Amino acid sequence: MAQLARFTFGATSAIVTSTGMIVGLHAAGASRATIVSGLLVLAVADNLSDSLSIHIYQESEHTEARAAFRATVTNYVARFTVSCTFVGWTWVLPAAGCSTATSTITSRPA
Repeated sequence: MAQLARFTFGATSAIVTSTGMIVGLHAAGASRATIVSGLLVLAVADNLSDSLSIHIYQESEHTEARAAFRATVTNYVARFTVSCTFVGWTWVLPAAGCSTATSTITSRPA
C-alpha cells in the first residue's frame, strides 16, 4: 500500500498542475505548440523540484536512504508519465475540447 501512495501523490499533483497549465495558457490565447512546450517544461523542471523536495523532507525525517531514493524516483516517474500523457492529449485532441473546458471553468454564474 505504501508503494501505491508514492504513485498516487505524484500522479494527483501532476494532474492538477497540468490541468491548470493547460487552462491558463489556453485562456491567455496561447497556441497548441506553446501549451505543449509549457507542459514539457513542467514535466521536467516542476516535477524534478517537487521530487527533490520530497526527498529532502524524507532525509530530514531520517528515512532509510534507499527508501527515500525509491520514493523520490517513483514520485518523479509518476509525475513525468502523467505530464507526458497531457502532452499527448493536447497535441492529438482538437482545440475545441480545450475551449469548452476553459469556458466551463472560467465562466461565472449569472
